[in-house]
Amino acid sequence: MKKILKVWDNFADWVCKFSGDKYVHLIAGLIIAFVFAWLMAVTTKGFPAINYAVCGVIAAGVAMLFKEVIDFFRGEDFDGKDIVFGLIGGIIGALLYML
Repeated sequence: MKKILKVWDNFADWVCKFSGDKYVHLIAGLIIAFVFAWLMAVTTKGFPAINYAVCGVIAAGVAMLFKEVIDFFRGEDFDGKDIVFGLIGGIIGALLYML
């Protein structure tokens, strides 16, 4: 039990190192992937759910990349971690869609 609590404490410390902005990207990626996969399923019939889920993850990645490019041209730093967190959220959203 002590090992499990130690792992949990290490995980919690790691999660708390990220700024709040990263969690916004994660939630946005989740929502974009889920909604895009759902819209693809509604508008095109006959494909497996995995196809729609992959399209959702791609849409989330493109949206995150587009947002970072806009930030770069506005004079802010290009942050690849934001894209990664958006993709992680996109994967979670795609998995939720497939449920």
